[in-house]
Amino acid sequence: MTSTITPPRAPTPGAFLDASSGGMVEPGTGLRGFGGLTDGLALGFMAGAMNAHLPGSLPQSATIRFHRPLTGAFRLETELGGTGHPLITATARAFTDQGICADATAVFATEHTGGHRVAAPPAPSVPGPERCERHVVAPEAAPVTAHLDIRPVASAPARPGGAPERTAWIRLTEDDTPPDFFRLMVLMDVPAAFCAPAPHPTLQFTAYPGLGLSRAASPWVLVRATVHRADEDGRTDERVDAWGPDGLHLGSARRLRTVRGG
Repeated sequence: MTSTITPPRAPTPGAFLDASSGGMVEPGTGLRGFGGLTDGLALGFMAGAMNAHLPGSLPQSATIRFHRPLTGAFRLETELGGTGHPLITATARAFTDQGICADATAVFATEHTGGHRVAAPPAPSVPGPERCERHVVAPEAAPVTAHLDIRPVASAPARPGGAPERTAWIRLTEDDTPPDFFRLMVLMDVPAAFCAPAPHPTLQFTAYPGLGLSRAASPWVLVRATVHRADEDGRTDERVDAWGPDGLHLGSARRLRTVRGG
């Protein structure tokens, strides 16, 4: 089964993720970050389109791979894949006239089994968002950050050659809605926007929901991004975790990216 999912122009990240009408996808320039549609928005939208085929299912993971940046209108096709009861996979592809720009896969659970041991990383002990200074990203570099409140826990954002870990409180400013899995992807992607100002295109981004996501009660999310591995060619493997103000673990992510410049 293949379909074309296309929202109208959406001025905010949440409205973009919620849109699901037919036609070409036209995100608009206001949702770009450092050159194209942000990783989290692209993955959140594509995963949401796949989830539309499976009402009532529980997202387990979603991965996007970029072949080139999504810099304008694109066509999105989604398709259900194989089933390994109680799991089902789905795929999505974003096309422009130049060919495929990104492809994504997601895994959904069709039922809740329960009964297994659970584990989640503990939240770090940090000041609340009201005690952290807001960080403003240059709008010409990342217009999407106009819709975000970013409050690094450290006194200053990490810079090239600095600490390999960045922690910040982040929220979407359009409403006070606690994040679902698709909005959480956007927030877990944000640390890249306040680290190195050099170009850092993402090759692959994978998100996983956490145990506490269904009980999230605040729009604020504490996001910690850690450089797990970096090589001399500039390829960096990042690990990301997110918690609510109550300490509940909301989700995790992995990112493979390439840093260019200094």
